[in-house]
Amino acid sequence: MIDERHVENFSKQFVEKGYDGKFFALNVEETDLKRCMNAYLKFFSGTEGYKNAFPMTLCSYVDVNEHNPRSRYSLCVFGVDYDQVGGLHISSMKVYQLSDHKMKVAHMISQPCPVNAIPYKSELQHMAYLPEKLFDKLPQLPVISAEHLDTFIRILDEKGYTGKFMAPDVPYNQLAHTMLAYLKERPVGIDNKNAFPVWLQTITQGSLITDQRTVCMMKVQYDPNKGFFPDQLRVIRFDIRKGVSINEVVPILLKSINDMPTAQKANALALKNQKTERKRRGLKW
Repeated sequence: MIDERHVENFSKQFVEKGYDGKFFALNVEETDLKRCMNAYLKFFSGTEGYKNAFPMTLCSYVDVNEHNPRSRYSLCVFGVDYDQVGGLHISSMKVYQLSDHKMKVAHMISQPCPVNAIPYKSELQHMAYLPEKLFDKLPQLPVISAEHLDTFIRILDEKGYTGKFMAPDVPYNQLAHTMLAYLKERPVGIDNKNAFPVWLQTITQGSLITDQRTVCMMKVQYDPNKGFFPDQLRVIRFDIRKGVSINEVVPILLKSINDMPTAQKANALALKNQKTERKRRGLKW
């Protein structure tokens, strides 16, 4: 099931970028992107996890001759993909420009990026011609400081997060190796604007093979001045002794890495939440 909040956030970011006209997806046409996305997803509601819905193609006009659309128009064609952690994001972007019966295609973005990294609609409208790429017009990320990475690892270690960590496309390993492997696949620059935030996952109690374990997922941001810092922590308790029981503590919002609870406290929160949930459900085990 697609998280409704991901659709809401995706649509909101498009509007903030000025894309507020008609949207087309499959055989859906809507003036509101959220309605367009929901109508599109209905076609795949019978498939598990919408596995066939993505990647999808989303189109929207940038500029069009209202009296004779076939004579002149600029059309944005977005590739859109989805993952349960990061939500909806842009996987590609092309702009088709028809003028004087000549068609020109510009490959604006060819690698995954969040919606806030695409150009504003107004930028495209004011272009007399389309460049081959627009990477130079998009914001650049700074080079990541090794000192920032060392500080981040040290603070988490001091807070008791000493186990192995997992990141998207990177299996469990020591935090330093996991971060370096993750960043290696996403060299800092405009092509990997989606490198941050990144969700890191670590087991703070138990292990992958134990019947009971506590997993902490932290949403990590990066700022060139402040370095790495988590702004959200999710604590999840797994128990497979009698079936599968998954209990999640209400997500903890963080203002800085100093607000991060210790691993010991996170474990205690998970156990307390699990006991409360068992009592509510009338379970005795």
